Amino acid sequence: MGEAFSRIRSQLQCGLSLNDALSDFALRYPLAELRMLVLGLRIAQDLGGPLPDLLEQLAANSRARLRLRARVKALSSEARWSGWFLAFLPILLAAGLSVWRPEHMAILWSDPRGQALSLAAVALSLLGSLWMRHLVQQVDR
Repeated sequence: MGEAFSRIRSQLQCGLSLNDALSDFALRYPLAELRMLVLGLRIAQDLGGPLPDLLEQLAANSRARLRLRARVKALSSEARWSGWFLAFLPILLAAGLSVWRPEHMAILWSDPRGQALSLAAVALSLLGSLWMRHLVQQVDR
């Protein structure tokens, strides 16, 4: 952030207006909190007003957003663990059956239909895992 603010200072020293420097700042760092800061500074510059109150409210909103993001991440952890469990359960079951009852699994390795079914099971398991990951990532954003 120090680099970003020194860039704003350099732009102001070169004669760029504060609005243009702040716009460049908001474009370089696309964070919602920074956009709100830039808007607040513009409003305070144009209309005047209580800048400390604005900054205090912005800080409170940022803290609330961070708490909400942490809560969503905690609540979505169940879905992440379910995804991992569902991804590795077929592999663990196949390995366990291969050790305890190899005659039951032999058909999957020796028969071409068993090989095709095994390949389809691995592909569908991988596809399901990727889908679960995509869903969880949408929630975490």
